[in-house]
Amino acid sequence: VLLVHHPRKSESVDFSSSRGSGAISAFGDILVEFSRDPDAASHSTKRILRAVGRPSGIPDKQIFDLLEGRYVLLGDVVEMHREEKQATISTILESTSDALNHSQILEKWPSHPRIGEAALRKLLRQGAQSGDWEQIGNGRKGSPFKYRSCAAPLDALLLNPDEGGRDS
Repeated sequence: VLLVHHPRKSESVDFSSSRGSGAISAFGDILVEFSRDPDAASHSTKRILRAVGRPSGIPDKQIFDLLEGRYVLLGDVVEMHREEKQATISTILESTSDALNHSQILEKWPSHPRIGEAALRKLLRQGAQSGDWEQIGNGRKGSPFKYRSCAAPLDALLLNPDEGGRDS
């Protein structure tokens, strides 16, 4: 038996968006909700499919996007958001030759995807460990952790013959 129920208009926590009695969610073996991605821009067509249930093996949260009139699975929500935020960090670090601390990165952070300070620090640490960017400083007063892109700046790639950049 498939029971479809209209959700309320306002935001709600997972699996409490059905209008009326809460008994409906107690009735089903598997609950599925399809909603807007709260981390996406307001005009985004991305949606999140959440599922929980009594049987094991139900995928947790999956993200879909409306492409050419059809919803297409993009992947796991947590992984997709992490990759999007890592790409944003890389873009910020590649936009400057200076090493930046987490506060400076937050100042340059766009409105989407949203990120908190603790999540940013965690991603910066993970990215430095995996070699996505370089971490300098020792994380103490007077020597905070700063991060810079591992990508070589364009001027370092250009050979300057006046500075002995070419082998003779």
